[in-house]
Amino acid sequence: MTGNNPSDPNTGDQNPHALPTDDFHRSETVDHIIKESEPSKVSELFVRWPLAIIAVVLTVGILCTVAAFSTLGLDDDGSRSFLVWSDYRVQRYDAYVLALDEYDEKNKTGQEDLQSEEVSSWLIWLVYEEKKGNLLNKNSIDNIRAFEEGITKLPRFNEVCYREIDSTSTAADGRSCHPYSNSVTSSFTPGASEAQLQTEVTTLIENDAAYRKVRSRFDKDFNVNNKTADWLRSSMKFGAPIVDEKGKRYNYYLDDEKPQDEFMEEFALDVADYVDDFSSSNFDVYYWNRLWYQKKQSELILQDFAFIGLSIAFVLFYMMFHTRSAIIPIIGMLQVALAFPIAYCIYRYIFQVTFFNMMSLLSVFVILGIAADDMFVYVDTWKQSAEHEILLANLERRTIWTYRKAAHAMFVTTFTTFCAFMATGVSSIMPIAAFGMFSGCYVVCNYLLVITNFPAVVVLREKFNIWRASRKQAKSNSSRPRSPKNSVIPSPHDSDEEKDKEKSRQKEEIEDGSAPINESTTGLKRSHTALRAKEMSKADRFFYTTYSHKLRQGRFIVFGFFLVWLILSIVFTAQLTPPEEDEEFIPEDHELRRTLVAMEDNFPKGENDGAQVTFVVWGLDGVDRSDVNRWDAEDRGDLEWDDSFDMSPPESQQKMADFCDQLKTIQDKDLVQSPDDVTCFLDTFRSYLTSKGHTFPVPQADFLTRLQEYINNPTESGSDKEVSNRRIGLIQGRLR
Repeated sequence: MTGNNPSDPNTGDQNPHALPTDDFHRSETVDHIIKESEPSKVSELFVRWPLAIIAVVLTVGILCTVAAFSTLGLDDDGSRSFLVWSDYRVQRYDAYVLALDEYDEKNKTGQEDLQSEEVSSWLIWLVYEEKKGNLLNKNSIDNIRAFEEGITKLPRFNEVCYREIDSTSTAADGRSCHPYSNSVTSSFTPGASEAQLQTEVTTLIENDAAYRKVRSRFDKDFNVNNKTADWLRSSMKFGAPIVDEKGKRYNYYLDDEKPQDEFMEEFALDVADYVDDFSSSNFDVYYWNRLWYQKKQSELILQDFAFIGLSIAFVLFYMMFHTRSAIIPIIGMLQVALAFPIAYCIYRYIFQVTFFNMMSLLSVFVILGIAADDMFVYVDTWKQSAEHEILLANLERRTIWTYRKAAHAMFVTTFTTFCAFMATGVSSIMPIAAFGMFSGCYVVCNYLLVITNFPAVVVLREKFNIWRASRKQAKSNSSRPRSPKNSVIPSPHDSDEEKDKEKSRQKEEIEDGSAPINESTTGLKRSHTALRAKEMSKADRFFYTTYSHKLRQGRFIVFGFFLVWLILSIVFTAQLTPPEEDEEFIPEDHELRRTLVAMEDNFPKGENDGAQVTFVVWGLDGVDRSDVNRWDAEDRGDLEWDDSFDMSPPESQQKMADFCDQLKTIQDKDLVQSPDDVTCFLDTFRSYLTSKGHTFPVPQADFLTRLQEYINNPTESGSDKEVSNRRIGLIQGRLR
């Protein structure tokens, strides 16, 4: 039997456990190894100056860390960030928002009344779920009223409550709060008896006009035939501008949103604590506020980032086990951390990407796995170099041989991963594009550290092992000791006596047929494949011999299988459709979703709670995005007005009024839930004209005069004064 025919000598059958010796597994020739390990400036640098390389890398890392953390911050993942800004619907809405902003800028001449601007993100929802049955009873309603009155006694309430403007308002900053304007208890008389309460319930449900105004406060099963409710809800409005705790008085909400939001956020957290501490035998209370939700969501995400520590710990300990070293895995994990600020500096200062959110931070998990793979590749290649005596005899040759092989293998995987990430950098969804850009930078920086800092660390460790082995040799007076067990790779040679024993054993194995013969060498020398396999673990031996041999034999079958798999994948991928519902990343019973789920499942749609608002706007042509900063979600572009728009002709007034009237006649509840939900300033404008003895439509010459009179008349416009003006868009005497 020869080394090229690993079969059973008695039957001639192929032995699956024999070590193949074909060209696929044949050892490298000495000449080829010498050529690949030819010393260079790179190897000389790593061997002679490993500490200097490590010091330079650390210096760069520290400088980038200082530069990165001076600007690093998590941007708000507002819903606008994930919009496709080139979509015409988004552009139309942006034009509308810019028009409102221009109105605010041109018409804000001084301070707004304190807390007179209702801020939608400050709205607080309170949902009540029965414990014993119907909530529409005296005891439950009285308890709900007392509970809500407790909120009005919390600190900061008077500083953020909504002070509604009405026709009776006199002292602008002295108006009282109106916390119960949307409370479910406002439909019933305080202190009413049980009989009186039930009468009021009946009266409410039978008065269709009155009930439509408050229908969203009662569960969806509440009707004429069912005068009970298992669910009730209230909402509390809050307003800006405010006076903060330092006494600063803001002019209006858009004057400076962030500090006012932070002030309200503290109050929202106080209300959440108040709800948590409250208990009732009649009902449970669920709470929701957008600022509170965003705060808690951020805290939840940061808590999940604790798993980064667990991931690092797992990889660290496994690398310690694999390399039999502590310093190499620790340095490797530090490289992952050091690559982050370096990547951020490239991302922020070279590519000029200013957006960085939690999604980009998730790339740490991805890079952790890639970095571990790269380090395993380098360490295993370093181990393989120990199988060649010519490399063991020269540290510089061993270093450059390992470097060339490992760097090439790592470059291929790094380049493909980089291309995959950068492909997302062209996404029209900005946060996804930012994630791809940062992750691509992170991958490249990790690779640069693995091919610069990591080889220097391995060389430094090997020098330390050689130095320690030399000291042991000097103490024991032995001729040629082996490297210590905790070395990354044994580097000193065996003794002459051990070499003679190994040669004798090799000869015996070849003579009795237990090992294949490598005929390309001179004499009876055991093949490189057999030597490697004997030193391998059972798992490594299986993959190096049996598995690889069978894979090579069945390579066409494997190729065909994956080709079919690829075709099927393409077919099914082409059938993918967008999800019909929004992705939910938080369980329904979690406090962050419990209230929203309860409102969605148990209440009819109403104001501020899920009904989609559609704006019909005249006078806008769109937005110019030519100078938009792609990475700034708040940069909507420049507003473009439709200069051809003119509402003053009577025929234009009539057509717009007819359009409003037609909207109220739509019977499709998916489009218009109720005629009361259609708001058109022309309705109150026509009523105003009638009360003043004027006709509609207004003559073109008098149109702007009558419109300005209507807007400036608080008695007629009432609380709708500010809203009407913004909807009309009368800017500096010109109707835009």
